[in-house]
Amino acid sequence: MVKRYTLAIIFGLVTLTGLGLAPQGSGQDAEHQEERRDAAEAVIDTCTTAIDENPDDAALYIERGIAYHKLQRYAEAFLDYHYALRLEPDNVAAKYNRGNIYIEMGKYQSAVNDYTAVIKEEPDNADAYNNRGYAHDELGKFYEAVKDYTRAINLEPDNVSAYNNRGITYIKLERYEKAAQDFTKARELAPEDEMIGKRLAYVRAKLGK
Repeated sequence: MVKRYTLAIIFGLVTLTGLGLAPQGSGQDAEHQEERRDAAEAVIDTCTTAIDENPDDAALYIERGIAYHKLQRYAEAFLDYHYALRLEPDNVAAKYNRGNIYIEMGKYQSAVNDYTAVIKEEPDNADAYNNRGYAHDELGKFYEAVKDYTRAINLEPDNVSAYNNRGITYIKLERYEKAAQDFTKARELAPEDEMIGKRLAYVRAKLGK
């Protein structure tokens, strides 16, 4: 089964679940980064060899695109997803992953279009709603963003990213009580996340609490 690359977008930053390419920190962090980079490069090599033998296999292009994405080689990832869709125009995984690349490239309306196509085929895809919500937010469509985040939460009540994102959009709408509720829930779900606490403190200050 073709994997999909899940974006967890928090406070205007794109964090790629499963990527692990965090900023340089301890030696152990750097070692883990190198291991993941090596693994992604190995996937690219394997898929490239397989594509030479099976050039019409869309799944291979998607897998290689995911590996390129992990290495932040967005143009190459985009080309692989685009070619997969030339082979299979209705491939939902390719559309979802291309939407992720559009997010990385700042092409938010194109991302909305791809996620909308995914949702049409998979109306219970919480990640697609969450990511489309982020794209709507970046386009200044805050109420549309709230609707998408709410749908993602309804589908996955423990979706920390969706609570964070909706809270951020509520800040932009100056609905601080709603934002406080979302960050409180997010902190319950992810108590180790220091940024959640900072966001909650910010909105509580706005509320005079």
